[in-house]
Amino acid sequence: MRLPSILLMAGLLCTLGAEQARQQQTLSERYEHKDHGYVVRYPANYEQMDGGDDATKLFAAPSEGELDVFRENLSVMVRSYDRDVPLEEARTALKKEMEARGAKLKEESDQVKLSKQAAHRVSWSLNLGGFDLVLEQLVTTVRNRVYVVTFTYEDGAEQRHRAVANAMADAFEITYK
Repeated sequence: MRLPSILLMAGLLCTLGAEQARQQQTLSERYEHKDHGYVVRYPANYEQMDGGDDATKLFAAPSEGELDVFRENLSVMVRSYDRDVPLEEARTALKKEMEARGAKLKEESDQVKLSKQAAHRVSWSLNLGGFDLVLEQLVTTVRNRVYVVTFTYEDGAEQRHRAVANAMADAFEITYK
């Protein structure tokens, strides 16, 4: 009885390892924003788009069919200041901004990294434009710059997109020194 369980577990581990390797290979595209000092790696089927300003870029997942009107996306926002910004100050400002938009805090953690930098991770729920959304944000600072990387899912779509979102966040590079 133990042998089939061990074989099943070994097969599952091989499948998970192959899936992780496949996801890493799916990040075949590279976008570098030299002025803001970062690199995003993303799947070829994602579309790169400009955000609301020069400091924001979006990387949108493909539509999942005719009825899919919301495209999950990774956005990168960079803000420059005339002084160094401590991570705690950036975190507090981001929380105030999200709460002002009506977002509800789901979860947060300070024990994460973004491009080898100490970062703060926070997850929000938000109704925006008639969509129930989940926003998973990573915020970090490098001297006078604040980097906010956000993956936005339609509520219920997190599981379908989480692996790619995590791979994109893991591959995110801050080149600003």
